[in-house]
Amino acid sequence: MDRKKIIIIGCPGSGKSTFARRLHDVTGLPIYHLDNLFWKADRTHISGNEFDARLKEYMQGDCWIIDGNYSRTYEMRIAACDTVIFLDYGEEVCMQGIIERVGKVREDMPWTEDELDPELVEMVQQYETQNKPRLQELFRKYPEKEVITFYNRDDAMKWLISEYMIVPVDEDNIIEAACIHSISWQESHRAFCDEAFILKHDTDHQAEYIRNKIANGSKFYMLCDKQSMAVVSITDGLIEDLYVLPELQRQGYGTALLDYVITLICREGITPTLWILENNREAERLYRRKGFVPSGKQNAITDKLSEIEFLYKGI
Repeated sequence: MDRKKIIIIGCPGSGKSTFARRLHDVTGLPIYHLDNLFWKADRTHISGNEFDARLKEYMQGDCWIIDGNYSRTYEMRIAACDTVIFLDYGEEVCMQGIIERVGKVREDMPWTEDELDPELVEMVQQYETQNKPRLQELFRKYPEKEVITFYNRDDAMKWLISEYMIVPVDEDNIIEAACIHSISWQESHRAFCDEAFILKHDTDHQAEYIRNKIANGSKFYMLCDKQSMAVVSITDGLIEDLYVLPELQRQGYGTALLDYVITLICREGITPTLWILENNREAERLYRRKGFVPSGKQNAITDKLSEIEFLYKGI
C-alpha cells in the first residue's frame, strides 16, 4: 500500500512522536506533532477552534504524518488519513514513558516538563477504558482504512525496518552494498587470513562477487537509514553474506535483516539454512536465539577450521 496520509495514535508515553520521527526519516513525509500545534512555549495553549482550523490545514496536504492523542479529533483524523498506526503498549510501558521524558527537551513539545503531571498520569491510567474503546469503534466505522496495531516497541521497529529500510540490491546501489560487504568481510576474516588475501577483497572485488551471485539466482538486500548499514543474500533457502558495518554492530540491524529474509524464505515454503564458522560463537548464539539448530553437516575450510550448517526450526 502506498501510504501518504498517516496518523499515529496511542496512550501518552507510548512513543508516538519518536515513532513519527523515525517514519519521517525513512519516508520523507511531512511531520506534524499535535502537541506543538496545541501548546505555546509559555505553557498556555490555542483555542479549540484555532486548533481544529490549523489541523484541517495540515490534512489538506497531499501527504503527511500526524502524531498525537487529542481524542476529540480522533474521527476527524481517521476520516482524512489512509493509514492508522496504533501503539497499543499497555499502562505499565506508557507510565514508564511519561516518567522518563520529564526534564528532556523534546522536538514535539515547545516546553520541557520539569515534573510529572498528575493529569497525564490519570490519562494513562484511564486510556484502556476510555480512549481505546472509542478508537476500536472508529476502526469499525472506517473499515477502508489500514489500521496497523503494535503491542510492543520491538515489533513496531521491525515493521518500520521491513517496510521502509530494506531495499533490494541492484546496479544502482551495488557499490554501497559491496562497500559494506568488503569492510565487514575483511574485519571478520582478519584473524585467520593473511593480509594480502584480506586486501584483495576490496569494494570492486566484492561488487563483482555480488554481481555474479545475482546473475546465478541469488538475491541481495541492504538495510539503509541515513546511511547503508547492512547487507545479506539468499539463494533459495540459503542465507549468506550477512554483514553489518563494524561500528554499527550489536545494535539490532543484523537481527532485523535476518528476520526479514527468514520471513521471505518461509513464505515460499522453504526451510531457511545457513553456515557459520565453528569458532564464531557470537554468531552461533544469535542464530540459536533466532531458532536455528545444527543440522549435523560440516565443511572443512582449512585443515584447522570448519563451517557448520544450521537449519531454521522456528522460535
